[in-house]
Amino acid sequence: MRARLPVIWRILQTNLPVGRWFSLQDIYALVRSRVRLDAGDRRPPASYAAHDTRWQRNVRSVLLYRTRKAQMDWDGHARYRLPTREETEQAETLEQVVRPQRRRTGRGLDAAARRAVEQRAMTVATVYYQRLGWTVHDVSARESYDLLLRKGRSVLHVEIKGTTGEGDTVTLTKNEVKHALLFHPETELFVVSGIRLRAGDPIRAIGGRSRRFPRWKAEEARLTPLAYAYDVPSR
Repeated sequence: MRARLPVIWRILQTNLPVGRWFSLQDIYALVRSRVRLDAGDRRPPASYAAHDTRWQRNVRSVLLYRTRKAQMDWDGHARYRLPTREETEQAETLEQVVRPQRRRTGRGLDAAARRAVEQRAMTVATVYYQRLGWTVHDVSARESYDLLLRKGRSVLHVEIKGTTGEGDTVTLTKNEVKHALLFHPETELFVVSGIRLRAGDPIRAIGGRSRRFPRWKAEEARLTPLAYAYDVPSR
């Protein structure tokens, strides 16, 4: 096969103008025009849709890996771009500031960074569920969960968590846990981890890896108390 991962990445680096957004179909067309595809490239990969091909899967693998490494940007839909040198330098500077504060869950970020991370997670989740055919309503301002989904007679309540860390631990409020228990099994947890921050005014959050947990119940065995309310004696 000719369309190997290093070859694809080299094509993107040398042919995509930095700072400009390109759709996935545009990137497919670019790679197809620069590589002589053989029969192995055109063969459907195992466990993938019949209309898919190995070279297209390789292109998506490169895009996924390079966005995780902050070497490409993803707009949350289906467009990608190479960041400018200034953006890359700003991201490296910001990373040096954020990393000493960061814990596994991304705690320690300032208010602006937290808002950017939360909004990024909401955007990724909204796009994900809309592509599955759900009508998505943001109810985070008034409910103890974030997204209300409807599809026909089906309803789902989704709790969204975004983090710059690995996402193996997230913080839940008392009301979020209570809601998940009361409305199970029409509940899901959607975690977007590995979100990256780019310096600017306002600060931007990009990338992230999403995981979906259907029929989420917030089991007591997985909960760790982080604080208690203590009634101080009068004397």
